[in-house]
Amino acid sequence: MATAEFVRGEDNYRIYRNSDGLLFKMILETEDELLIQDMKGVQIGEFEFQELDYGNGYKIMRMYTNEYKKTGLGSAALLYFLDIYGGPLYTSAHDGLTLDDGSHLTEDAPSFVMHMQAKKIISGSSDRFEDDDSEHGFLDL
Repeated sequence: MATAEFVRGEDNYRIYRNSDGLLFKMILETEDELLIQDMKGVQIGEFEFQELDYGNGYKIMRMYTNEYKKTGLGSAALLYFLDIYGGPLYTSAHDGLTLDDGSHLTEDAPSFVMHMQAKKIISGSSDRFEDDDSEHGFLDL
């Protein structure tokens, strides 16, 4: 899979060169949102996260990179987030169900998630993320 190269940046933004040689700016808007823009300021991607209760990491709620899939931007975004906020990162299980919170995996997300799990960037999936005192049901892979 392609990789994006870190060029420069600070805590709230970073510039990466994707595998096609194009530059992109990743901006941490909040702890919940990472935006990806081309160098003209046009948003081409977004990652949304939800912090899990009891400091158990973060669930990826939404992720896309539009027409720049498979150029290293997705893995660079996750590594940037982990560098700033720590982890682990989880996704919803890929079970074919549409979830009310929008965190279900669509299009080529299941293969991306599997690749990120193999690289130990995403720790696994979970079948529940409610704020209660019961067991969380994490599936570490």
